[in-house]
Amino acid sequence: PHVAAVDRSECNHTRESNMSNKAELKSRVEAKVKQLEADLAQAKANAQGKSNDAAKNIEEKLSELKVHLGKSWDDFGEDVAERINRLLK
Repeated sequence: PHVAAVDRSECNHTRESNMSNKAELKSRVEAKVKQLEADLAQAKANAQGKSNDAAKNIEEKLSELKVHLGKSWDDFGEDVAERINRLLK
């Protein structure tokens, strides 16, 4: 009986930790999206109507991050978290 209580406690702690990590990751993604939007506006202004590879690269990264923002933050695993963390670098 005592061991089961410890296991539940550890499980709750792990669940809370995972939720905290996901909330932090979501906040980081939201901040990165805002940064990329500002970078994109600057890149477009610098291009002055010309083709701009920097703007295209920013748009691609922004698009991918927004896809992750639109998904459920409760139902993803470590592989998705790793991909998101790579995008944030």
